[in-house]
Amino acid sequence: MYRPPMRFRALLLTAILIWHFPESAHAQATLLPRLEALGFENLALEGGGETLTLWYENRRYFLEIEAMGRVLAEASRDLEANQVIAVVPQRDRIPLMIVRMSVGDLREFLAGDMTPDSFRKRLAIEPPPAQRPEHRLNPSLYRTDLDLTPGYFFSVEFKGWVNGTVRTPIANGLAATARGRYYLVPWGETGVTFAQIQGHNWLLPGVMGSWVAGRWSETNYGAHGEIASQLDEGNWIWRLSGGAGSGMAPLAATSLERRFHPLDVVLSGGVGLFQGGDRAVFARFIRWFPRSAVEGSVWRSDLGTQLRMGLSIYLGPNPLPKPGPLRVFAPGLFMTDYRASSPPSASMPFPEADVDRIWQRLTPSYVRAHVEDWRSHRSMGSKP
Repeated sequence: MYRPPMRFRALLLTAILIWHFPESAHAQATLLPRLEALGFENLALEGGGETLTLWYENRRYFLEIEAMGRVLAEASRDLEANQVIAVVPQRDRIPLMIVRMSVGDLREFLAGDMTPDSFRKRLAIEPPPAQRPEHRLNPSLYRTDLDLTPGYFFSVEFKGWVNGTVRTPIANGLAATARGRYYLVPWGETGVTFAQIQGHNWLLPGVMGSWVAGRWSETNYGAHGEIASQLDEGNWIWRLSGGAGSGMAPLAATSLERRFHPLDVVLSGGVGLFQGGDRAVFARFIRWFPRSAVEGSVWRSDLGTQLRMGLSIYLGPNPLPKPGPLRVFAPGLFMTDYRASSPPSASMPFPEADVDRIWQRLTPSYVRAHVEDWRSHRSMGSKP
Protein backbone atom coordinates (compact mmCIF):
# COMPACT_ATOMS: atom_id res chain seq x y z
CA MET A 1 0.00 0.00 0.00
CA TYR A 2 1.37 3.41 -1.03
CA ARG A 3 2.08 5.82 1.81
CA PRO A 4 2.76 9.48 0.88
CA PRO A 5 6.01 11.03 2.11
CA MET A 6 6.06 12.43 5.64
CA ARG A 7 6.51 16.03 4.38
CA PHE A 8 3.47 15.71 2.11
CA ARG A 9 1.36 14.32 4.96
CA ALA A 10 2.38 17.21 7.25
CA LEU A 11 1.41 19.74 4.59
CA LEU A 12 -1.88 17.94 4.03
CA LEU A 13 -2.66 17.94 7.77
CA THR A 14 -1.84 21.66 8.01
CA ALA A 15 -4.12 22.39 5.06
CA ILE A 16 -6.96 20.43 6.66
CA LEU A 17 -6.56 22.28 9.97
CA ILE A 18 -6.52 25.67 8.25
CA TRP A 19 -9.56 24.64 6.18
CA HIS A 20 -11.50 23.71 9.34
CA PHE A 21 -10.18 26.57 11.52
CA PRO A 22 -8.94 29.19 9.05
CA GLU A 23 -8.99 32.27 11.26
CA SER A 24 -7.66 30.73 14.50
CA ALA A 25 -4.89 28.86 12.72
CA HIS A 26 -3.89 31.90 10.71
CA ALA A 27 -3.88 34.12 13.82
CA GLN A 28 -1.74 31.75 15.85
CA ALA A 29 0.69 31.30 12.96
CA THR A 30 1.20 35.00 12.17
CA LEU A 31 0.38 36.96 15.33
CA LEU A 32 3.67 36.66 17.20
CA PRO A 33 5.84 37.47 14.14
CA ARG A 34 3.67 40.54 13.49
CA LEU A 35 4.07 41.73 17.08
CA GLU A 36 7.80 41.00 17.00
CA ALA A 37 8.08 43.14 13.86
CA LEU A 38 6.41 45.97 15.79
CA GLY A 39 9.10 45.73 18.47
CA PHE A 40 7.32 43.83 21.27
CA GLU A 41 9.38 41.41 23.36
CA ASN A 42 8.98 38.28 25.50
CA LEU A 43 6.07 37.10 23.35
CA ALA A 44 4.14 33.91 24.02
CA LEU A 45 0.78 32.56 22.92
CA GLU A 46 -1.29 30.10 24.95
CA GLY A 47 -4.54 28.61 23.72
CA GLY A 48 -7.10 26.87 25.87
CA GLY A 49 -10.60 26.29 24.52
CA GLU A 50 -12.08 29.54 23.26
CA THR A 51 -9.52 31.70 25.12
CA LEU A 52 -6.28 32.89 23.52
CA THR A 53 -3.77 34.27 26.06
CA LEU A 54 -1.05 36.55 24.74
CA TRP A 55 2.04 37.52 26.72
CA TYR A 56 4.03 40.57 25.67
CA GLU A 57 6.47 43.19 26.95
CA ASN A 58 6.56 46.77 25.73
CA ARG A 59 9.66 48.84 25.09
CA ARG A 60 8.16 50.26 21.92
CA TYR A 61 5.63 52.82 23.20
CA PHE A 62 6.02 55.42 25.93
CA LEU A 63 2.57 54.68 27.43
CA GLU A 64 1.72 51.11 28.41
CA ILE A 65 -1.97 51.71 27.67
CA GLU A 66 -1.03 52.67 24.09
CA ALA A 67 1.01 49.48 23.75
CA MET A 68 -1.89 47.37 25.03
CA GLY A 69 -4.20 48.94 22.46
CA ARG A 70 -1.80 48.09 19.64
CA VAL A 71 -1.42 44.50 20.85
CA LEU A 72 -5.20 44.02 21.15
CA ALA A 73 -5.80 45.46 17.69
CA GLU A 74 -3.28 43.07 16.14
CA ALA A 75 -4.45 40.06 18.14
CA SER A 76 -8.14 40.52 17.32
CA ARG A 77 -7.63 41.07 13.62
CA ASP A 78 -8.13 37.49 12.41
CA LEU A 79 -10.04 35.88 15.30
CA GLU A 80 -13.65 34.76 15.50
CA ALA A 81 -16.03 37.12 17.29
CA ASN A 82 -16.98 34.45 19.85
CA GLN A 83 -13.38 33.91 20.95
CA VAL A 84 -12.02 35.34 24.20
CA ILE A 85 -8.69 37.13 24.16
CA ALA A 86 -6.53 37.76 27.24
CA VAL A 87 -3.37 39.89 27.23
CA VAL A 88 -0.65 39.75 29.87
CA PRO A 89 1.69 42.79 29.91
CA GLN A 90 5.09 42.19 31.52
CA ARG A 91 7.99 44.16 32.96
CA ASP A 92 11.36 42.37 32.84
CA ARG A 93 9.35 39.17 32.18
CA ILE A 94 7.27 39.59 35.37
CA PRO A 95 3.52 39.66 34.50
CA LEU A 96 1.59 42.71 35.71
CA MET A 97 -2.06 41.65 35.18
CA ILE A 98 -4.48 39.80 32.90
CA VAL A 99 -6.89 41.85 30.78
CA ARG A 100 -9.64 39.66 29.30
CA MET A 101 -12.49 40.36 26.84
CA SER A 102 -14.39 38.79 23.95
CA VAL A 103 -13.20 39.61 20.45
CA GLY A 104 -16.75 40.55 19.45
CA ASP A 105 -17.04 43.08 22.29
CA LEU A 106 -13.63 44.53 21.43
CA ARG A 107 -14.49 44.96 17.74
CA GLU A 108 -17.85 46.52 18.58
CA PHE A 109 -16.19 48.95 20.98
CA LEU A 110 -13.37 49.87 18.59
CA ALA A 111 -15.91 50.52 15.84
CA GLY A 112 -17.80 52.93 18.11
CA ASP A 113 -20.89 50.70 18.36
CA MET A 114 -20.47 50.14 22.11
CA THR A 115 -20.12 52.88 24.72
CA PRO A 116 -17.01 52.96 26.92
CA ASP A 117 -19.13 52.39 30.05
CA SER A 118 -20.74 49.28 28.55
CA PHE A 119 -17.37 47.95 27.42
CA ARG A 120 -15.80 48.52 30.85
CA LYS A 121 -18.53 46.37 32.44
CA ARG A 122 -17.61 43.47 30.13
CA LEU A 123 -13.88 43.90 30.64
CA ALA A 124 -12.25 41.53 33.15
CA ILE A 125 -8.98 42.56 34.83
CA GLU A 126 -7.42 39.87 37.00
CA PRO A 127 -4.23 39.30 39.00
CA PRO A 128 -1.26 37.99 36.97
CA PRO A 129 -1.11 34.24 36.36
CA ALA A 130 1.07 32.07 38.57
CA GLN A 131 2.21 29.86 35.67
CA ARG A 132 4.52 31.50 33.14
CA PRO A 133 5.57 30.36 29.64
CA GLU A 134 8.95 28.66 29.52
CA HIS A 135 9.89 29.99 26.08
CA ARG A 136 9.19 33.48 24.77
CA LEU A 137 9.85 34.95 21.35
CA ASN A 138 12.17 37.96 21.05
CA PRO A 139 13.45 37.76 24.66
CA SER A 140 14.67 40.91 26.39
CA LEU A 141 17.37 39.22 28.48
CA TYR A 142 20.86 40.69 27.99
CA ARG A 143 19.52 43.28 25.54
CA THR A 144 20.88 46.69 26.53
CA ASP A 145 18.95 49.96 26.32
CA LEU A 146 20.83 53.27 26.25
CA ASP A 147 18.79 56.38 27.08
CA LEU A 148 20.35 59.75 26.23
CA THR A 149 18.67 62.58 28.15
CA PRO A 150 19.57 66.27 28.61
CA GLY A 151 19.60 67.85 32.05
CA TYR A 152 20.61 70.95 33.95
CA PHE A 153 21.13 72.22 37.48
CA PHE A 154 21.11 75.83 38.66
CA SER A 155 22.12 76.85 42.16
CA VAL A 156 25.12 79.15 42.58
CA GLU A 157 26.12 78.41 38.98
CA PHE A 158 24.52 76.81 35.94
CA LYS A 159 25.48 73.28 34.90
CA GLY A 160 24.22 71.48 31.82
CA TRP A 161 24.83 67.88 30.84
CA VAL A 162 23.73 64.82 28.88
CA ASN A 163 22.97 61.67 30.85
CA GLY A 164 23.52 58.25 29.34
CA THR A 165 21.58 55.56 31.23
CA VAL A 166 22.34 51.92 30.45
CA ARG A 167 19.91 49.17 31.49
CA THR A 168 20.25 45.42 30.84
CA PRO A 169 17.75 42.77 32.06
CA ILE A 170 19.76 39.82 33.40
CA ALA A 171 17.00 37.57 34.85
CA ASN A 172 13.27 37.53 35.44
CA GLY A 173 12.55 40.74 37.38
CA LEU A 174 16.25 41.63 37.64
CA ALA A 175 18.29 44.24 35.73
CA ALA A 176 21.69 45.93 35.89
CA THR A 177 21.66 49.70 35.41
CA ALA A 178 24.19 52.53 35.43
CA ARG A 179 24.33 56.19 34.43
CA GLY A 180 27.19 58.26 33.11
CA ARG A 181 27.07 62.06 32.91
CA TYR A 182 28.90 64.19 30.32
CA TYR A 183 28.97 67.89 31.19
CA LEU A 184 28.45 70.48 28.48
CA VAL A 185 28.68 73.47 30.86
CA PRO A 186 31.37 73.44 32.17
CA TRP A 187 32.73 71.56 29.18
CA GLY A 188 34.18 68.09 29.40
CA GLU A 189 33.68 66.92 33.00
CA THR A 190 32.39 63.31 33.07
CA GLY A 191 31.60 60.68 35.65
CA VAL A 192 29.45 57.73 36.68
CA THR A 193 26.56 58.92 38.84
CA PHE A 194 25.23 55.50 39.90
CA ALA A 195 25.58 51.78 39.19
CA GLN A 196 23.07 49.35 40.70
CA ILE A 197 21.17 46.11 40.48
CA GLN A 198 17.37 46.56 40.34
CA GLY A 199 14.76 43.89 41.08
CA HIS A 200 11.01 43.52 41.45
CA ASN A 201 8.37 40.82 41.90
CA TRP A 202 4.93 40.20 43.34
CA LEU A 203 4.88 39.42 47.05
CA LEU A 204 1.11 38.85 47.36
CA PRO A 205 -1.81 39.45 44.99
CA GLY A 206 -1.89 43.23 44.51
CA VAL A 207 1.33 43.74 46.53
CA MET A 208 4.62 44.27 44.67
CA GLY A 209 8.14 44.71 46.00
CA SER A 210 10.95 46.64 44.32
CA TRP A 211 14.57 47.08 45.39
CA VAL A 212 17.91 48.54 44.30
CA ALA A 213 21.43 47.89 45.61
CA GLY A 214 24.80 49.27 44.62
CA ARG A 215 26.52 52.62 44.20
CA TRP A 216 24.44 55.78 44.75
CA SER A 217 27.29 58.26 44.32
CA GLU A 218 31.08 58.51 44.44
CA THR A 219 31.07 58.09 48.23
CA ASN A 220 27.84 56.24 49.07
CA TYR A 221 26.84 52.62 48.58
CA GLY A 222 23.65 51.07 49.87
CA ALA A 223 20.28 49.43 49.26
CA HIS A 224 16.71 50.66 49.18
CA GLY A 225 13.40 48.80 48.90
CA GLU A 226 9.72 49.63 48.50
CA ILE A 227 6.52 47.66 48.98
CA ALA A 228 3.38 48.99 47.30
CA SER A 229 -0.15 47.67 47.58
CA GLN A 230 -3.01 48.28 45.14
CA LEU A 231 -6.33 48.82 46.92
CA ASP A 232 -9.67 49.09 45.13
CA GLU A 233 -8.09 48.11 41.75
CA GLY A 234 -5.36 50.72 42.21
CA ASN A 235 -7.58 53.69 43.05
CA TRP A 236 -5.67 53.70 46.35
CA ILE A 237 -1.94 52.93 46.68
CA TRP A 238 -0.20 52.35 50.01
CA ARG A 239 3.62 52.45 50.10
CA LEU A 240 6.28 51.49 52.60
CA SER A 241 9.98 52.02 51.86
CA GLY A 242 13.26 51.79 53.69
CA GLY A 243 16.98 51.54 53.17
CA ALA A 244 20.48 52.11 54.46
CA GLY A 245 23.83 53.12 53.02
CA SER A 246 27.42 53.82 53.87
CA GLY A 247 27.87 56.95 55.93
CA MET A 248 24.16 57.65 56.39
CA ALA A 249 21.41 56.96 58.88
CA PRO A 250 18.64 54.44 58.06
CA LEU A 251 15.89 55.68 55.72
CA ALA A 252 12.17 54.92 56.07
CA ALA A 253 8.93 56.39 54.68
CA THR A 254 5.27 55.51 54.24
CA SER A 255 2.49 57.18 52.25
CA LEU A 256 -1.08 56.73 51.06
CA GLU A 257 -2.27 58.07 47.72
CA ARG A 258 -5.63 58.41 45.98
CA ARG A 259 -5.80 58.30 42.20
CA PHE A 260 -8.71 59.98 40.44
CA HIS A 261 -9.33 58.63 36.94
CA PRO A 262 -9.91 59.61 34.15
CA LEU A 263 -8.64 63.02 35.38
CA ASP A 264 -5.33 61.31 36.21
CA VAL A 265 -4.92 63.36 39.37
CA VAL A 266 -2.97 61.86 42.28
CA LEU A 267 -3.22 63.17 45.84
CA SER A 268 -0.94 61.68 48.47
CA GLY A 269 0.44 62.29 51.93
CA GLY A 270 3.05 60.63 54.08
CA VAL A 271 5.75 60.74 56.70
CA GLY A 272 9.35 59.59 56.75
CA LEU A 273 12.92 59.60 58.00
CA PHE A 274 15.22 60.85 55.23
CA GLN A 275 18.90 61.54 54.58
CA GLY A 276 20.81 63.00 57.48
CA GLY A 277 18.12 61.83 59.93
CA ASP A 278 15.77 64.56 58.66
CA ARG A 279 12.17 63.81 59.71
CA ALA A 280 9.35 65.11 57.53
CA VAL A 281 5.65 64.98 56.71
CA PHE A 282 4.46 65.86 53.22
CA ALA A 283 1.47 66.33 50.93
CA ARG A 284 1.76 65.91 47.16
CA PHE A 285 -0.29 66.69 44.06
CA ILE A 286 0.43 65.06 40.66
CA ARG A 287 -1.33 65.55 37.33
CA TRP A 288 -0.54 63.07 34.56
CA PHE A 289 -0.76 63.92 30.87
CA PRO A 290 -0.15 61.55 27.94
CA ARG A 291 3.55 62.46 27.64
CA SER A 292 4.23 64.59 30.69
CA ALA A 293 3.47 65.09 34.36
CA VAL A 294 3.47 68.05 36.74
CA GLU A 295 3.91 67.82 40.49
CA GLY A 296 3.61 70.13 43.47
CA SER A 297 4.28 69.28 47.10
CA VAL A 298 4.73 70.76 50.54
CA TRP A 299 7.26 69.27 52.96
CA ARG A 300 7.57 70.09 56.66
CA SER A 301 10.85 68.73 58.02
CA ASP A 302 13.33 69.37 60.82
CA LEU A 303 15.03 71.85 58.48
CA GLY A 304 11.87 73.86 57.88
CA THR A 305 9.01 74.12 55.38
CA GLN A 306 9.82 73.47 51.73
CA LEU A 307 7.81 73.88 48.52
CA ARG A 308 8.66 71.66 45.58
CA MET A 309 7.56 71.76 41.95
CA GLY A 310 8.42 69.19 39.33
CA LEU A 311 7.97 68.75 35.57
CA SER A 312 8.74 65.74 33.39
CA ILE A 313 8.30 65.63 29.62
CA TYR A 314 8.90 62.77 27.23
CA LEU A 315 10.57 64.71 24.42
CA GLY A 316 11.04 62.14 21.69
CA PRO A 317 8.72 59.99 19.60
CA ASN A 318 8.03 56.35 20.40
CA PRO A 319 11.25 54.37 19.89
CA LEU A 320 11.53 52.48 16.63
CA PRO A 321 11.87 48.68 16.86
CA LYS A 322 15.56 47.93 16.58
CA PRO A 323 16.88 44.37 16.68
CA GLY A 324 20.25 43.63 18.16
CA PRO A 325 21.97 43.76 21.55
CA LEU A 326 21.98 47.59 21.87
CA ARG A 327 19.17 50.10 21.37
CA VAL A 328 19.67 53.84 21.67
CA PHE A 329 16.79 56.14 22.64
CA ALA A 330 17.22 59.90 22.31
CA PRO A 331 16.47 62.44 23.60
CA GLY A 332 14.41 60.45 26.10
CA LEU A 333 12.75 61.79 29.25
CA PHE A 334 13.50 65.29 30.57
CA MET A 335 12.86 65.98 34.28
CA THR A 336 13.36 69.06 36.42
CA ASP A 337 12.75 69.63 40.13
CA TYR A 338 12.58 73.05 41.77
CA ARG A 339 12.82 73.41 45.55
CA ALA A 340 12.30 76.60 47.53
CA SER A 341 11.91 77.87 51.11
CA SER A 342 14.72 75.98 52.88
CA PRO A 343 18.03 74.13 52.39
CA PRO A 344 17.66 70.74 50.66
CA SER A 345 15.63 68.56 52.99
CA ALA A 346 13.69 65.29 53.14
CA SER A 347 15.67 63.71 50.29
CA MET A 348 16.38 60.12 49.27
CA PRO A 349 19.43 58.85 47.37
CA PHE A 350 18.77 58.55 43.62
CA PRO A 351 17.62 56.27 42.18
CA GLU A 352 15.59 54.82 45.03
CA ALA A 353 13.29 51.83 44.60
CA ASP A 354 9.99 52.90 43.04
CA VAL A 355 7.22 50.46 42.14
CA ASP A 356 5.68 53.09 39.84
CA ARG A 357 8.63 52.56 37.51
CA ILE A 358 7.41 48.97 37.16
CA TRP A 359 3.68 49.61 36.85
CA GLN A 360 4.15 52.57 34.50
CA ARG A 361 0.64 53.81 35.54
CA LEU A 362 -0.75 50.40 34.49
CA THR A 363 -3.11 49.60 37.37
CA PRO A 364 -6.59 48.09 36.79
CA SER A 365 -8.28 51.43 37.51
CA TYR A 366 -6.04 53.20 34.97
CA VAL A 367 -6.78 50.62 32.27
CA ARG A 368 -10.54 50.91 32.78
CA ALA A 369 -10.37 54.70 32.66
CA HIS A 370 -8.36 54.77 29.43
CA VAL A 371 -9.92 52.12 27.21
CA GLU A 372 -10.96 54.88 24.79
CA ASP A 373 -7.27 55.29 23.93
CA TRP A 374 -7.46 51.90 22.19
CA ARG A 375 -9.71 53.37 19.51
CA SER A 376 -6.69 55.03 17.92
CA HIS A 377 -5.87 51.55 16.60
CA ARG A 378 -9.41 50.57 15.55
CA SER A 379 -8.56 50.35 11.85
CA MET A 380 -6.22 47.46 12.66
CA GLY A 381 -8.74 45.76 14.91
CA SER A 382 -11.47 45.32 12.31
CA LYS A 383 -11.95 42.02 10.58
CA PRO A 384 -10.83 42.07 6.92
